Amino acid sequence: MESWTIYKEQKSFLKDLLRDMETMDKRNNNAFYNKYAQSIKSKFVIMLYTILESVVVQSLQDIFDYIKQNKIRFHDLNDNMKKIYFKAKIKNKERHFNAIVADNLIEVIKQLNNGIVEINLKKDFNNENPFNAGSLNYKNIKDDILAMLISSDSIDSNINKFNKYFRINIQEIIRKNTEDRNKLAHGEKSFQDFGSNITVDDLKKRYISIIIFLHKYLKSIEYYIINKGYKNA
Repeated sequence: MESWTIYKEQKSFLKDLLRDMETMDKRNNNAFYNKYAQSIKSKFVIMLYTILESVVVQSLQDIFDYIKQNKIRFHDLNDNMKKIYFKAKIKNKERHFNAIVADNLIEVIKQLNNGIVEINLKKDFNNENPFNAGSLNYKNIKDDILAMLISSDSIDSNINKFNKYFRINIQEIIRKNTEDRNKLAHGEKSFQDFGSNITVDDLKKRYISIIIFLHKYLKSIEYYIINKGYKNA
């Protein structure tokens, strides 16, 4: 899965950056870091959200790519995947039946006759996730995405084991990181003000939380693909 590649590459990059930040933060003798530490910390929060979003969105594309590559017919899909397909292909912001909707329906019917299903997130959903989850956090990934594909209860039990081991709350940390990222991205908080109120140790907990969650999430998606969860029972 391409999502595993993105996960591993960004995980490695963020790990190296975090290690460098820890080193410079302890030594406190790097003039450049001391000057820009607040901005670097704030940008790290944004990068943590970026890995969350990019991995989740790509994992969905991986499912659709697998369906296409294996020439899965529309009628073999389960109802949830059929709904995603129709949502992808019948687009109309005004929700009126007009020429645009008619053209889309014609294309859908043609593809149904051809049998093979193709969904492209970039083209069909403007590269966004198709579950209306908005800004991604633990709750909507679990409730709006995983719950549509598989039973999402097991991921909670797995995550809670890590909560106990690391003495953290992964669910809450991911929620907080998304909230902070949105405030930084929309200008509600300045990089300097936010960065001055968060420590490198705090960022490390966020990194650990998101990396653990994404690993478990990707394992769930991998299981879904291998076991052909997209097909009718």
